[in-house]
This record gives sequence, structure tokens and C-alpha cells, in this order.
Amino acid sequence: MNDGYHRRKSESLSRLTEEIEEAINVGEKCKLDKDSFQHQLVVGCFLAVIEISDSIRILLEQDKTHDSRILLRSVFEVLVRLYAFSDFEDCVNRERLEFSIGTLKTLKHAKNGNSYFSQIAQMENIEDAISEQEAQIQRYRNDGIGKQLTLADLSEKTGFSEEYNAIYRQLSALPHGTYAGIIRRSLVVDWEKDSFHVASFQKPAIEDLELIANQAADWVIRARAVLTVFLDASHIRHS
Repeated sequence: MNDGYHRRKSESLSRLTEEIEEAINVGEKCKLDKDSFQHQLVVGCFLAVIEISDSIRILLEQDKTHDSRILLRSVFEVLVRLYAFSDFEDCVNRERLEFSIGTLKTLKHAKNGNSYFSQIAQMENIEDAISEQEAQIQRYRNDGIGKQLTLADLSEKTGFSEEYNAIYRQLSALPHGTYAGIIRRSLVVDWEKDSFHVASFQKPAIEDLELIANQAADWVIRARAVLTVFLDASHIRHS
């Protein structure tokens, strides 16, 4: 029984490792248009999918399926945005606006004395930086750029609505102190007896581990395909 567990675990993690390594090879060979905001977004999301998936691999090696599910949620979020940024100019523009809004909020918090932004508050030209961001945001809005879309909207736009409703919504309960998240981590419930007991650091079912590893591997493959198509379409060839 134990031998079967370790064999199936090894096979699943080997597949995930191979897909990550292949994606790294693709990423290392690509050339980035450093002047393109879209290229920064697409390549950045691609790398995030790879790195978070590698963290999932490390957790699964230690049988940490619950925490790896939380990271799998992050992989989905970044993958959907990778598709959106590679295919839709409006999503790129919305992200540009969102970045400026976030920068402006940080500058204002620093100016108003938030101790976590004390170094930023020491900028000699912080007032000018605030004015510049406000003007930039107004220009974006004058160009008709709208607010950032929700992940649900992006999932619908990129063809991930089924994954969003079937996978992401379940994974979203795990990082928070919700009953759904707590029960899956530490509680073993006997519904017939209406009782439960705590069982921390449970060894996961091999089926759960395989499911997570295979899902991560599949999303790595999709991220690699998106990057390749995007760079080819952008006439940025592999070196």
C-alpha cells in the first residue's frame, strides 16, 4: 500500500517537474520587448505560473495538499490574466490604469504618514509624483479606459468560466477562516453521528495529490502555449 502511494506520487511529481522544466526552457529562449507594457504583463504572468507551480511541487513533496491547493488558486488567477493580456488590448489598458491608481494610493498613504511607506514619504518630489499620477489617470479615463475587470469577467472573456465555477470557487474557500476551509484542513466529520475530531497534519489521499499535480502541470502547458503563440504573433522570435 505504502509502495503504491510513493510510486504514484513520484509519477505525478515527475510529470509536473518535466512540464516546469520545459516551460523554463521556453522562457529562457524568448526575447522580450522591454518597451512594451503588454510584453511585461504577458511574460511576467507566464513566469508567475511557472514559479507558483514549482512551489506547489515542493509542497506536494511534503504531502502538503491543502496548502498546495491554495497556491493552485493563485496559478489559476495568473493564468486567466495571461490569456487576457495576450489576447485583449482593453485588458492591457485596464491594467495600466489599475497600476497608476495603485501607485497614486501608495503615494497618498505615504504623504499622509503611513509608517509602512516612510521611505517613499521621504521623496523630495512626492507632490509632483502625486500630480503626475493624477494627470495620467485622467488621461486614461479620457481615452475611455474602464476599471479592471473581475476575475469572473476575465474568466468568461478568456473561456475559463467552467474552471472558474468548478475549481476556483472551491479553492477560494481554503485560504480563509471559513468552515469549508477549516473542515478540509483539520476536521474529520462523522455526519451520521453528528461528531468530529481534529486530525492535523493528515497524510493526503493519493488521489488528491495526483489531482493537484496534474492540474498544475496542465496549466503550465497552457501557459507555455500562450507565451509561444503570443511571441510568434508579436514577431519576437526565439533566439
